[in-house]
Amino acid sequence: MGKVLLFHVNIIKANSIIKVCKELSHSAAIIPKTDYAKPLGLLAGMPGMKDNSAFSGNEFENEMMVFSGMSSDELDLFLDRYKKAGIGEIKRKAVLTASNMLWTPVRLYGELDEHVK
Repeated sequence: MGKVLLFHVNIIKANSIIKVCKELSHSAAIIPKTDYAKPLGLLAGMPGMKDNSAFSGNEFENEMMVFSGMSSDELDLFLDRYKKAGIGEIKRKAVLTASNMLWTPVRLYGELDEHVK
């Protein structure tokens, strides 16, 4: 079962994403700003991840979505259903990998933000 992590996504859009996740037997989590200093792997529920201190910085300027534990086919199906549901675009998207699972959401957002502008 995959998981979608949602950062700074408005509640109406988040609820639509959660609905798509449930239809596909995935889960979704709305990540509060106070968790932005924690590793992405921990937020995705990976075992053995260490917790960091709480985040006290500013909220992200834009939305971000991170996919965890989905195969390519599952991700394609999710994105297809997402589009068909008419959910507004989230430009900052990433897949959780061995390379970024220890990153914080702040670091990932910074990396993605460089490519969106």
